[in-house]
Amino acid sequence: MAILRIIAILTPIGNPDKRPSLHDHHRRLGRVLCDGGDPSWTGPVPAISESRLSQILSARGNQRAVLLTRAARAIARSRVPGSGVNVVDIAFALLRPDDSANWIAKPYYDRLDAATRTEPTGETTQ
Repeated sequence: MAILRIIAILTPIGNPDKRPSLHDHHRRLGRVLCDGGDPSWTGPVPAISESRLSQILSARGNQRAVLLTRAARAIARSRVPGSGVNVVDIAFALLRPDDSANWIAKPYYDRLDAATRTEPTGETTQ
C-alpha cells in the first residue's frame, strides 16, 4: 500500500495520455531525494537534509513508510515537470530496508558530492 501511495504522490497530474511517465530508471531514488527532482540542481543544499535521510535509513516497517511518504510529498512540490524517478527503488526502499545503502544512500551522496565539487559558475574546484 505504501509503495502505491508514494508513487501516486509523485505521479504528475493530468491526462494519462499526455503526461510524462514517472518511471525513469536512470534517476535513482536517493538522487531525487538529494536534488528534489530537479536534474539541473547544482546544490549545495539538498532537498531532503542529511539528518532526514538518516531518519529514513534507520527506520523500519511502518515508520519508514511514513517517512518516505513525507519525503515524497516534499519532492512532489519541488519536482521539475517531466523528471522521473526509478520506481523500483521506491519498492526496494520499503521491501528491503537492509539494502538501503544501495537504493538510497549511495545515489544521494554521489549526487551531493557532485554538487559540492561544482562552483556556482559551473567550474569544477581543484
